[in-house]
Amino acid sequence: MIDEDVGTISPELSNYQMVDNQIDTSFMTHQTRKTQNLVILKPRFEDWLYRRAQINGIKISDYRLPSLPRDLKRIPHYKMRSGFKDLITDLMEIDPLVSEISNWLRSEERRVGK
Repeated sequence: MIDEDVGTISPELSNYQMVDNQIDTSFMTHQTRKTQNLVILKPRFEDWLYRRAQINGIKISDYRLPSLPRDLKRIPHYKMRSGFKDLITDLMEIDPLVSEISNWLRSEERRVGK
């Protein structure tokens, strides 16, 4: 999983083909290694995450995280914080897109929407 943050898009991306391109998320599969999938979050991961929380009525402040995505990015190792982990867990339970991403990255079938 990558995001569109400056400097994160790899030249190897040309080895992937688009399976589903949504406004804020793209699902891709490797052209020769069909069990190797990729998800691109748009634009940056932190912005995407806060948007998913907002869409699902989740208050970021309930997770002891900064109110702005750019402030989250400034915190070293924020992904190790319990509040961040709790937010991801809750989003996986209530947000169909987050659940779909999780399934896409773990599934061998690799079909979006299944």
